[in-house]
Amino acid sequence: MLFIDCQLQDVKVEGTIKKAITQWFYSIDRNDVRINNIPTTLTPEDTIVSFRDIYRIGEDKLAPARVYDIYVYRELSELKGVLQKYQELFSVIDSTDNSEKIEGEVLALLWHIIDGYQNNDMNSQVKFQIKDNGMYYLINLLDIIYFEHDINLRRIRIVTSENDYFYRSSLTSAMERLPDYFCRCHHGIIINTRKISRIDNETALVYFDDNRSIKASVRGLYELIRMLKKQL
Repeated sequence: MLFIDCQLQDVKVEGTIKKAITQWFYSIDRNDVRINNIPTTLTPEDTIVSFRDIYRIGEDKLAPARVYDIYVYRELSELKGVLQKYQELFSVIDSTDNSEKIEGEVLALLWHIIDGYQNNDMNSQVKFQIKDNGMYYLINLLDIIYFEHDINLRRIRIVTSENDYFYRSSLTSAMERLPDYFCRCHHGIIINTRKISRIDNETALVYFDDNRSIKASVRGLYELIRMLKKQL
């Protein structure tokens, strides 16, 4: 079981982090994830993600479960003082950042953690949630071929094998919500590397399973090839 807990002294920051946690929670389809309400009895198979004030560092951990402590600090001096004493910190969040940045960091951390926690079939169940014209859509990640910034419509277009979806956001924000098999191969395009069938190095064209293709930038193509080599 994966438990996620957030208890902070700053009510505003706590609300921002809980908002991001809720957004992430409703983008997955799992019965073994719980928000708050950590039980007193845990097993080595359990995992806890805990967002805590930095002054709480060093408190007893909830053994025998695996624990990821994410500490929230306000003053840089607080962080420096902690780093001098403790050598191992999973991650920290600056509470003085704006809400959008904090939410992005929380989402990125949760995706990173669950990548190591999840079962092999997890990705077939994860959904990408968007809102457009008052309607909410949950799109299976494995159905997504690529994201594209549509300059004319000033929206993000999500291309799947069956439908296209549009919503107002940025590709940077989308990347923060995506697992690591998505790659931004161009300033205006994010692709699902699991949908790639072949790459033409000379033309920088990336082809997908359904014969669609997009053109990567020079730098994007380099990053894409490097990512694919790591996955081998």
